[in-house]
Order: sequence, then C-alpha cells, then structure tokens
Amino acid sequence: MKFQKDKHGIWLFDLFLIVLLFVLTFFAITGCNDNPFLQREQSITGTITVTGNVPFTKLSLRTDYNKIYILKCTQPLESQLWKMQGARVTVYYSRIIIDEFGIPTLDVIKVVISYE
Repeated sequence: MKFQKDKHGIWLFDLFLIVLLFVLTFFAITGCNDNPFLQREQSITGTITVTGNVPFTKLSLRTDYNKIYILKCTQPLESQLWKMQGARVTVYYSRIIIDEFGIPTLDVIKVVISYE
C-alpha cells in the first residue's frame, strides 16, 4: 500500500487516523449511561407506601409482584405523594439507582394516578 500526500503535504493516512480518533472520542463521550440527553423515560405501576421506621421513613412504590422501590423526587412532588399513600399510580422515572444495601431507588420524573 502506497501512502500519498495531499497538496499541503499532509499524509492522507495520518489525516484518516485523526478523523477516526475524533469520531471514536465523540461516540465514547455520548455513549455514557449518565448522559441526561440519552436517558429514556420508563414507567412502573404500583401502590404508594411508606417504608422504614420513624424518623427514617421513605416513600416507596410496591409493584404487583411485591417489589419495592424507594422514590427519589422533588420536594413539592414528595409532599403530594405523602398525601396519596395507598393510591395506585404509574411512576415515570429516568433511572434506577441501587444503594449500598441493594435497595433500588427510582429517580422520579412524574407520577400519574392509575385507574386500572
């Protein structure tokens, strides 16, 4: 294979490698899981419950399969959810965070009352 120079004296093979490096770097940066622009909205339906003992109570969602997820949301939404204990809702979230004890926590975007 014979390497050629362009009219400015740059090796075309070197130019190809530089472009390839930029493309791979772009895909590596945009392919990260924590990129908020690439996260899709997901949903889980269940009943709002409270887990833990006072003063360590937390809002959670109990699904139909008895799986419990802690709800991490904004303060205004959290105050509304405290009033909705026992209600069947659909929770839209961006990601699931597993804490050091292995308990899944939903990063809540919005909550919709479910009429199923």
